[in-house]
Amino acid sequence: MPRFSHERLDYKEMLTISSEPEVKNGLVLPEHAEYANAWQRIINPKNENLSLLYGCIGADLAIALRTTGATQIYGIEAMPIDFRVLQRCLSQWDIIDTNKFKFPAKTKYWLECDVEGELLPNLSTDALFNFFKESIDRKQECGYWDERYLDGLSIERLIFVELKKMGVDPNSISINRDDDGIHLAFQWKNKKREILYIKANTADLHKPYVRNKVPDVDIAMVKAGLAINTFLKKQGNRLIDSLDNYLKKDGIILIGATIGTDQEVRESEENFLQDTNSRGYTTLKVPDDPIRKMEEKTAHLDNIKHYGWKLCGVQKPKNRK
Repeated sequence: MPRFSHERLDYKEMLTISSEPEVKNGLVLPEHAEYANAWQRIINPKNENLSLLYGCIGADLAIALRTTGATQIYGIEAMPIDFRVLQRCLSQWDIIDTNKFKFPAKTKYWLECDVEGELLPNLSTDALFNFFKESIDRKQECGYWDERYLDGLSIERLIFVELKKMGVDPNSISINRDDDGIHLAFQWKNKKREILYIKANTADLHKPYVRNKVPDVDIAMVKAGLAINTFLKKQGNRLIDSLDNYLKKDGIILIGATIGTDQEVRESEENFLQDTNSRGYTTLKVPDDPIRKMEEKTAHLDNIKHYGWKLCGVQKPKNRK
C-alpha cells in the first residue's frame, strides 16, 4: 500500500472541502473533513478499492469513507440494527431528517433518555425533533454519535441521516440480509460502497463467530480503540492482537484517541505506538496543520476533545501476515 508525501492544503482544496455535501449539510466540520482527507492521502492516495474492518461503527459512514476511501466495510456493532427499520427509513427518505418522520415501533422499548426528564416516546413531536437537531449539532461538533442519540433516535435512522447528508442518491441504495448480517450498499463518489453490519462486540474480534465472517482486510479502524485496548490489556486480551490478525501484509491500523486529559491521551498514544513498533509496525503521521486546526476547534470539549476524531496510524510489515 503506497505512502504519500503531504503538502499543506491550498485555497482551492479548502473551497472543495467546504462544498462537500456532508460539510455543507452540517454533518462534518470542514476541519474534520480536512483531517480525514489527510489520512486518506497517506493510506489510499490512489483511491483504490480497499477493505475496512470498522469496530464500533455505530452510524458513522461519512468520516470512515473520507478517511479510507474503502469500498467494502465490515462494520462491527454491538447495538442491534433492525433490517425492517432500515427498510422503513429508506422508504421515508424524503422526511428522514424532518419532524414528519415517525419513530419506529420499538421506541417504546428504549431505555429512558434524559430529555426534559421524560421517556422519549412520551415527548411531543417538537421536543423529539429538537432532540434530533441537537444530535446533529453534537455529531458535527464532537465527531461521533453519542450513544444516547444512537439509542434514543435509533441507529437505523442516523445511518440514513448520514447517507442523506453525504448526498447519496436513494435510488442507489440496497438493503439485504443473510446469516452474516445486514448488507447495505450505495453509490458514493462514483463508486459502489458496501457495508456488512455484523452484530458483535469489538472486544470479541478474536472469536471465531466474528472472524469467520470477515476476510483479511487492508485497514482496521476502531475510533474508541485506545480506550478499549487499555481495558482489554487488563484482561489479557489486547485489541491490537485481534486487529493484527485481520490485516493483510502491509495493512494499516487506525485507532482512535481515548477520553481524558491531554497527558492521558498522549500517554495512551505513546503506549500504542511503542507496542506496535515493537512488532515491526511503522508509524504513520498526518501533517501538523490539520491536527492543529481540529485541536483548536474542539478545545472547549475538555476530556472528549480528541475522542471523536484523532487517530493513531501504523502500518504492518510487508514480510509478515
